[in-house]
Amino acid sequence: MDAALQRQTIRKLINARAPDSSLKDIARALVGLYADIAAECAWPLRPASAIDAPALSRRLTRALAVPVNEVLFASVSQPYADAAWATDEGYDLLFSTGLAAALEASVERDFAWTYWGRLQLSLERPLLAGIGEQRLDILERDVRARVMTGLRSALFSSLAGPLSVRMVEECVFSVEETLRGFLAFTVMDDRMDGVPLGHLTRIMTGAIPLGAKRGEPGTWIAVTA
Repeated sequence: MDAALQRQTIRKLINARAPDSSLKDIARALVGLYADIAAECAWPLRPASAIDAPALSRRLTRALAVPVNEVLFASVSQPYADAAWATDEGYDLLFSTGLAAALEASVERDFAWTYWGRLQLSLERPLLAGIGEQRLDILERDVRARVMTGLRSALFSSLAGPLSVRMVEECVFSVEETLRGFLAFTVMDDRMDGVPLGHLTRIMTGAIPLGAKRGEPGTWIAVTA
């Protein structure tokens, strides 16, 4: 599906699910941005120097309901330039095996500390209370069927190799959960929670949070160009 047709599909989806929401125009613009990414089949990661790390820390703290004191960036193009994100084991693996192995050894794998799992945990209660399980399930199917196919291809096209297949799959879940949450807040017309999650939705086009650094739950790792 080309970007123009997908944007039209998304516009119809948002109009149908959230016809009176004050977030409707923001949602169309943001999800339209993701439609362009899907059409180009490449994830437009930005260099770490172009990402506001303190702002990302604040967005993650708000969305995940856990303290994120610092975000460290792992660059797919220059992984050796700044490896502050790596654990001791990850640092050794970075030079002996490569970035994918180093990240596997450096990012916390426990469900509660991966980005998508933590977001799901933090949003489940307010979303169920706000729109109910049935409508949330419908919205989840909408996102998966109408938006995620092209985005999954874009993530694998750009990240498979530098990241393990397992970690790219987690990035797919991260994007899906973020979009689902943002669109659910759009349906609820909840600007207090929807706007901050919308900011995070935009940031994720340039830097994708992977999870907490092993042994340092207040420090998170995100992948950049």
